[in-house]
Amino acid sequence: MRMRRGITATAVLAVVLSACAQSSGLPESPSSAATETFVAGASTAPVGIATEAAAAPVAPAAPAAPAAPPAPLAATVTVVEPDLLVETGATVSSVAIDQVRAMPGMELASPVAKQAVQATGPDGSLDADVLVVDPVDFRPLTPEVTAQAVGVWERLADGDVVVRHDIAAKLGLVLGGDILLATDIGAVSVRVGAFAANGTPPVSAIMVPWSLAAELGVTEPTGFVLAVEDAEVDEVESALGAVLGGSPAVTRRRPPEQMRATVASGGNSLKPFTYTENGDGTITIDPRWVA
Repeated sequence: MRMRRGITATAVLAVVLSACAQSSGLPESPSSAATETFVAGASTAPVGIATEAAAAPVAPAAPAAPAAPPAPLAATVTVVEPDLLVETGATVSSVAIDQVRAMPGMELASPVAKQAVQATGPDGSLDADVLVVDPVDFRPLTPEVTAQAVGVWERLADGDVVVRHDIAAKLGLVLGGDILLATDIGAVSVRVGAFAANGTPPVSAIMVPWSLAAELGVTEPTGFVLAVEDAEVDEVESALGAVLGGSPAVTRRRPPEQMRATVASGGNSLKPFTYTENGDGTITIDPRWVA
């Protein structure tokens, strides 16, 4: 399995959890600390649009047994480099999902769905796309600093959305505040749970959990993000049409390009270091340059 060389959240890029965005020491917007992953405190209110009341009163139902709490997310995960982004433009069945996961050389297959939205925040609106993901199976396919920040995935599992740093800065978003996502079927105001990179280059502007998908007009997966063994990438790409039907759009994920920079050190000397641009205004510094 090909593990991505990255930097741990505790080594260089800080992961900051807050009791709530307004009362924490975090910056209210991502512009002042673009290399960090920020996570808002847990939500205390439901997220989304309330359903309409029934037309006529009905007898109260017997109280249901309490649901079992969801299993806690793993503290850390093994990160793998995604190779292929697959978009079919149609619903992907559970049978097809199983077939893709069983393809030779498949390391990880995360079913996803993309949806175009108009995103609105305090500073304006822009056209963007959201990626509907499962927090458990998509997490290992994200950059190291995001994948290892368990708070990001806890917020997503709770029904919040995770926004790229550059998008958050353009819209003037604050952690724990709301973002309005509008589609052809309506608009939904959702809580911003974290600012974090979702890929290198980015896969989408905003990550959204499946619990919010229906309110955005999405009911089932329409594609995948795939990690494949190097020797099998060509074969998997060629076979996806036969497995999924039609002519799926397949985009190869390019390896992150390392850049070189210098910083001033003591005595006005310059110290070089290498880094990877995450494509959303953040960078990951090569850990070999970190003491």
